[in-house]
Amino acid sequence: VSSLQMIDYLISDTENESSLMIIGAYRSDEVDENSLLYNKIIALRDHKSVTCNFHVTEVDLPIFNIYDVISMVKAIFLSVNKDENRALAELCLKRTLGNPYFVLEFLKMLYHEGLIEYNNDTNVWTWDLTIVEDRTMSTANVVVLLQDRMRRLSKYAQMFLRCAAYLGSTFGNATLELVWKSHGMPMMIDDKPILPLLVDMAMKDSFIEEYGSERYRWVHDKVQEAAFSLLEDVKVSPFDIGRILYNSLEPSQLEQDLFAVVDLINNGSTEERAEFAQANLQAAQKALGLSAFQSASRYCSHGIDLLKDTDWSTNRELKLNLYSVGADSELVAGNVEIAERYMEEVFERGGFTTMETLSLTRTKVKAMASTLRFNDAVDYCLSILKDLDYKVTASRRLVPFETLYAVMRTIKKLKKVPKDFHKNIGVITDPKQKGIVALTASLIYVSYAADDVKLATLAACKIVDMTLKYGLSEYSGNSVATIGAAVMLLQQDYKTVQSFMELALGIQDTIGRAKSSKTTQVAQSCGLAWTQPISKCLPTLGDGYVVGMQMGETVMGIWNLTTQRVILPLLLGYPLDAIQRDCSKVLAQAEEVAQQNQALVVRFLWQLMINLSDPSKSNKTRLEGEVLDKRLFESENTNNHRFLYFSEAMLLLIFSDYEAAAQRAIERGDYFSKSAPGVVANMWETFHRAISLYAGARQTKTNKFKKAAVKLHKRIVGWEKAGNPNVKHFVLVLEAESAALNNKVEMTKVKYQEAIAVASKDGYLHYVALFNERYADYLSQHPSLVAEAAKRRSEAIEAYREWGAHAKVEQMMGESS
Repeated sequence: VSSLQMIDYLISDTENESSLMIIGAYRSDEVDENSLLYNKIIALRDHKSVTCNFHVTEVDLPIFNIYDVISMVKAIFLSVNKDENRALAELCLKRTLGNPYFVLEFLKMLYHEGLIEYNNDTNVWTWDLTIVEDRTMSTANVVVLLQDRMRRLSKYAQMFLRCAAYLGSTFGNATLELVWKSHGMPMMIDDKPILPLLVDMAMKDSFIEEYGSERYRWVHDKVQEAAFSLLEDVKVSPFDIGRILYNSLEPSQLEQDLFAVVDLINNGSTEERAEFAQANLQAAQKALGLSAFQSASRYCSHGIDLLKDTDWSTNRELKLNLYSVGADSELVAGNVEIAERYMEEVFERGGFTTMETLSLTRTKVKAMASTLRFNDAVDYCLSILKDLDYKVTASRRLVPFETLYAVMRTIKKLKKVPKDFHKNIGVITDPKQKGIVALTASLIYVSYAADDVKLATLAACKIVDMTLKYGLSEYSGNSVATIGAAVMLLQQDYKTVQSFMELALGIQDTIGRAKSSKTTQVAQSCGLAWTQPISKCLPTLGDGYVVGMQMGETVMGIWNLTTQRVILPLLLGYPLDAIQRDCSKVLAQAEEVAQQNQALVVRFLWQLMINLSDPSKSNKTRLEGEVLDKRLFESENTNNHRFLYFSEAMLLLIFSDYEAAAQRAIERGDYFSKSAPGVVANMWETFHRAISLYAGARQTKTNKFKKAAVKLHKRIVGWEKAGNPNVKHFVLVLEAESAALNNKVEMTKVKYQEAIAVASKDGYLHYVALFNERYADYLSQHPSLVAEAAKRRSEAIEAYREWGAHAKVEQMMGESS
């Protein structure tokens, strides 16, 4: 469990009534907007009211200003002359730029140099500022200060610090002893080894500190940097140190210091290429497990380079593993071209079995998906599965029929499964079956993204079958969640949906964090969002993002982030300016890891929000502008187009172009719900079409608009009857629209007021605005209700303003005048 997850667990433990304070610190200049830590802090700050009762207090500790440094100087050196204190503080600030650690080191250096002395006669500290300034002119930074202090130590101490500097930011006793023995100055003092004495000295002088059992770390990276330059006349080979450590450390000790050892090896050249290429592979695999994808890429690249002059037949398995891990880590890091180059090198060479290259095959599928080639990815998956003697479908033409049969059969099977069956079943062990399951799981995503929902569902049924037959896999939870989404679509049995989603999450808890990001996305966005208040999904989606990025599942990690920070906040009516700030961060991260599909969705929704909030835009219903150039999505990828259509339709609705909105609703029909069944945005898209059609029918008296509106109205009422807690305000306002269309004045007024009350209570700012606007529009048609219409119109304008839709406010104010 990561420390970020542990924080989530602690603050969400509502059963523990004891108070708890968590204090964390980090260097803000080393944590940017794309880091997991930064995004977790923002998530905690933004969503604390949605989850549970806790408070986030952020304390920014800036570098010292002149008054801070004066206080430090006064606390350490008592002088009778205040001007002298200030003058010394100003010099300290100039030399150290206000870094507290550097200030302290600078003052220590002045004392050790004899530039500051204690006067026993007057009991004060004295110094000559002119001499201090002249003697420290060459002190460019704290490294120079530390080097000066270190060079006053014995040559043994200096050699110790230099040897330790090669071992990384942390190091253990065993590693230290080996390096000291081979490159240090082993000797005895009073029949005792000198090394423990040097360790004690380094800790006493605040160069290193204990870090766990028999391990140490540098107190600051600048201390380590300074230690590198000691005794430069003594030749030390980083490669030799690394080689000795690699060959001498016990496996458990080597694992602890693997990165430092391999980094030392990579600083030299060697003819033992295969051995040290293997070391780089080990380091890459460890880095990949720690989500250090850039480091994994670097180690693989170095390992591949070590073997570039060797024949594939000599180190066949080692080379294949380096290319496989390298391609995966490069892809996760967003370097698609390098990943594809690695894959091409292996696949063009040939001579491997399908099972041997299965890891690369799955990486190739992810690369196709990252560049929006979803249909190609589907065909490729089916082709490789066929090579493995496994058929998902007899024919693509038969998929609709096969899926319907498979889903009904799988639902029956899962209903018979005990709730805790996953605790008593083993995991799948057969390598071939594991590979088939993994590739079938890839097929689920690319089929869905290619708009072939039926094939995706059929693939999920296949994985559930294999789970029940062979045991659990990391993909079992997601497949059960997919079947849960199918239950909702086919049967609207929310109780079973809830049961299947809880089973999916239970399986994921049993199997571990791998692939839990995908299960989280499906369970929350396509299942639980329909059976519980949507706000409850937000924290879990945040977890799904963190885990996805840590485990290399960037596709679902970024989908979780996009859903949590952009899609749901927009649907829930959060202030537009806050969502737009998050849009820039989510977009940057999506594009950094080459997730263009999610990036386009963010661009669509962000441009929608810009149109709503920027009064200066001339054509407010045209979805193009600051963040969206239509040339970006000229592909036929419908996975992108559905959010394009969603955004365009919402603009027409909000800016009151009801006839155009209604006509578009007729033309598009159920396109969104068919291409993205179960996705939470379906509720809003269906409602937007329904109210647009009612509004268009009232405005134009067109019967086809009314007929289509009634059909969608019934669908949403069905959701509410099935137990969906998120659509009550939709049902009420549609009842008002229907009553208005049928001239039922009193019922219209009651239903509008009830809809506004529910939307207000649940915090749907945009719908408070829209419902008041629609109500005002109705009231204005009755001369006796004009005063009430004006009031409702004012309330609509205020709600739009609070939401941040300033362009809409300007439109309404212009109409009023």
